Amino acid sequence: KARTAAHAAFDPIWRRHRLTRRKAYSWLAAQMGLPAELTHIALFDVAQCTAVITICKNRMEDIEK
Repeated sequence: KARTAAHAAFDPIWRRHRLTRRKAYSWLAAQMGLPAELTHIALFDVAQCTAVITICKNRMEDIEK
């Protein structure tokens, strides 16, 4: 459930804003302080998924301003 919620928050960032998925994951890696090769929602635990949701919601709020 946590991974599904994280994808629901993350996917609109790259889909709506015409980023490649790879670029979006690179951005997410930088936001989370993780290496890009370890940044994939399928690998994340609940705490990391919660962080993804927060980061992505904040980003969408900034974009929509």
